[in-house]
Amino acid sequence: MFKKTFQAFLDAILFSDFFIAIAALAQTLFSYRLMNLKADYLVLLFVALATFMVYNFDFLRSKHKLLMPFQSRRLAWKIKHFRAVNLFFYVCFLVCGLLFLFYFGIKSQIVLSLFFLLALTYYVRFLKFKGRRINLREVPFLKPFVISFVWVGVTFIFPFVEAEKCFLCFFDAKNQMFVIARSLFVVALCLPFDLRDAAQDTFYNLKTIANVIGEKKTLWFSVFLLMLQHLIIELYSPQQPVLFFLVSASICFLGAVILKSTFLKKDDYYYYFYIDGLLVLQGFSLCFA
Repeated sequence: MFKKTFQAFLDAILFSDFFIAIAALAQTLFSYRLMNLKADYLVLLFVALATFMVYNFDFLRSKHKLLMPFQSRRLAWKIKHFRAVNLFFYVCFLVCGLLFLFYFGIKSQIVLSLFFLLALTYYVRFLKFKGRRINLREVPFLKPFVISFVWVGVTFIFPFVEAEKCFLCFFDAKNQMFVIARSLFVVALCLPFDLRDAAQDTFYNLKTIANVIGEKKTLWFSVFLLMLQHLIIELYSPQQPVLFFLVSASICFLGAVILKSTFLKKDDYYYYFYIDGLLVLQGFSLCFA
């Protein structure tokens, strides 16, 4: 009985995209630590709820088109709980709308609008390519980089602009390197998802890094990116305590083990708990290390 209840709870957290919303919150909290700024809890709330909305936007927009031919356990859960997901989406929309209009400054509104439009173009087909309309995730090799750019914008650039009320102040060498490190970390965790979607991407004739260089090289490339982002954080955070760097190195090592593991079953839990969980683990552990 307990196992069944726990399984239902875990499915709800992971497959509703509530867990990835927590990951965005954790990464934003980590950003405040890197920038030596006091966390704004309404910003954290906005980032979490907005992430939930963006990750559920395409499902709610085109539920009937997602049934076949590649239905995952996560998608089946979402279809079964469509009303609950839809209701919470509109609650998030209301709260985010109020914060956007009445709490954030004009510079933050501009930054958020730009990254929100970029996120929409990831789903909405607005480009013409070889006689058909495509979205950004269908542009060859672009998918992980678009995702990482949006994550950087929402979890790093936006909190900085809202706290400092200045966009140009963001462009110093230290902040730029932190942006690169965050981008590398997100790309490293996106690439295993490309491997998971390899059959689907081949079916739709979509070129990805994973499809071109193969599974083994893709995983090693992900490990390399994890190591590189750790090195950047270490070099540009000399004021942090030793524990901070030990925790960062441990997360990097754990990420490499998860990515290269042969003992973990490559199912939905692997991707939405272990892989996405690295975002949560890094964000919270390095925030308090």
